[in-house]
Amino acid sequence: MSYKYNTMKLLVAFILILSLSYIDQTQIRYGDYKNFDAEKNHKVGTIESKQVYYKIPAYEGIKTGEYEKGTAKYTQALKETTMEYRRVMRVTAKKQDLKLIVEMGGISDYPSKDITENCISHIN
Repeated sequence: MSYKYNTMKLLVAFILILSLSYIDQTQIRYGDYKNFDAEKNHKVGTIESKQVYYKIPAYEGIKTGEYEKGTAKYTQALKETTMEYRRVMRVTAKKQDLKLIVEMGGISDYPSKDITENCISHIN
């Protein structure tokens, strides 16, 4: 009886762990996983970051090779691009009431919406 009970406890623990592993935390681009609650139906957006980066004007010099990696211009362009990328995610998340934005493919078994184009539309 003790063997069956321990086996059952392990099985339940394993199922609980699997049910919580639908978001790859390394793929979160905006928001804090600690504030996310699936039971409250918090909204999640997905994004293809490269597509957004490529549309940000400050990234153009990097993309075309105009700025050499390691130079001040390259570093400044990357900094400006990253700031704009974060800004458009923040704006989109607030407008759509998203708790998390996750890289495409970083979430499964939970409803999410692709917000890539929406982020691109907010680029200055």
